[in-house]
Amino acid sequence: MAYSYGTQIAALYAERFPYNVRSIVLDGVVDIDDLEDNFTWQLKQAQSYQETFDRFASWCARTKSCPLSSDRDKAITQFHELLSKLHHKPLLDSKGENISSDELISLTTDLLLWRSSWPTLATAIRQFSQGIVSNEI
Repeated sequence: MAYSYGTQIAALYAERFPYNVRSIVLDGVVDIDDLEDNFTWQLKQAQSYQETFDRFASWCARTKSCPLSSDRDKAITQFHELLSKLHHKPLLDSKGENISSDELISLTTDLLLWRSSWPTLATAIRQFSQGIVSNEI
């Protein structure tokens, strides 16, 4: 899972125009062959996020402060139920902006990237489940 889209662009550019590149620094490793096939790349990225979410759910199951079930599969189901709830009835933040399932998905994909952010994700899930929108997240 590459965090920076620039890594993909730079790697592809270096492969296609090697004589124009003296040196580059990449913040991750990408498979250039997958970049040629956008569908394959998106599928692998989605699988990677799912695997990371599964690890988060397992961590959550072992963490008392996490609002999700101590059973990993039930935790995943609870998260899906929260997404459905927010899809049908978004929360409102202090500015009157909607917090829908799309915002939760975006927040989740951002916070899954670093394990140190998982407590923040757990807090967001707990607050959203209770109908609370905090400016701290």
